[in-house]
Amino acid sequence: MLTPVLLLIQFATTQNKELGTAFFNLGRVLFHLKRYSEAEGTLNMALEIRQKALPVDKPALQKTQSAIAECEAQISMKKEPTCQQKF
Repeated sequence: MLTPVLLLIQFATTQNKELGTAFFNLGRVLFHLKRYSEAEGTLNMALEIRQKALPVDKPALQKTQSAIAECEAQISMKKEPTCQQKF
């Protein structure tokens, strides 16, 4: 789950394409850590920011949508382990 500080930054600077890239990169890291639900939420924030900051035809938008689809596929294929299952 993202901290309130990150949420505040997201809402305060929704026109910032660099912030969209930062959220995208964080989402990819979370994906590789197999934290798919958190990755999906983070990538959705990246997409929201990028949609406001970039032209519709930018590859970054399609890349973000593809990453979200990857998360959704992983979430639907298997349920994430709970904290008790991790330890």
